[in-house]
Amino acid sequence: AAEQSPVLPVVGADGEWWGVVPALEVERAVQDGAEEVTAAELADTVPVLTGSESLADALAELTRHGGTGLPVGPAGAPVSGWLTHRGLLRAAAGLRSAA
Repeated sequence: AAEQSPVLPVVGADGEWWGVVPALEVERAVQDGAEEVTAAELADTVPVLTGSESLADALAELTRHGGTGLPVGPAGAPVSGWLTHRGLLRAAAGLRSAA
């Protein structure tokens, strides 16, 4: 399976979530000399997990939207974390070992 390109979070000065930019897109923009392009212009929107999702629902969102992770934060508040596939697997393993 092809490895997914890392993504970089894009937030405004006030902490407002704007989306993610694949690292390869940033590299291409730099190589193309696109000094006028902003991260916000390159950003793709992805859902923000609220932290109340089940592990199964979080995995479904990660799978549906690809990339290397998804942001986490309470509704209407700045993003406070980042959930990766690895983090989700660690959480699931922790639940199994506690059972």
